[in-house]
Amino acid sequence: MHPVREDHVEHDRLGELQQHFGHGGDAMPVPELTYFIHAVDGRSFAGWFRTVGAGQIEVLGFGLLQTVAYPPHIAPANAARQTLARFVRARERKGLPVPTVDEIRAAVLSDAQPM
Repeated sequence: MHPVREDHVEHDRLGELQQHFGHGGDAMPVPELTYFIHAVDGRSFAGWFRTVGAGQIEVLGFGLLQTVAYPPHIAPANAARQTLARFVRARERKGLPVPTVDEIRAAVLSDAQPM
């Protein structure tokens, strides 16, 4: 179990996945992902989480894949929201972008417009 720490919010597992699957193009099975939107400082961000063990979830967002331990009195969805909020705030302190739900929708809609 990995406790959530402000300095360890960004966790890169690409190397682990590539090693596990042999190369980066293979599909990874994704059992029981729960999509959620969470407001952080007045802006909405999206993510997914899944339960990976008793008292442990994995949270997935843009640039984020982290296993998080949480106490029994906290719902997995709330632990996922807290993890996403910490991730967003840590990136913003470093001046790194994190696209909001509205920015993603606008980009998708503009790409879908006929020429």
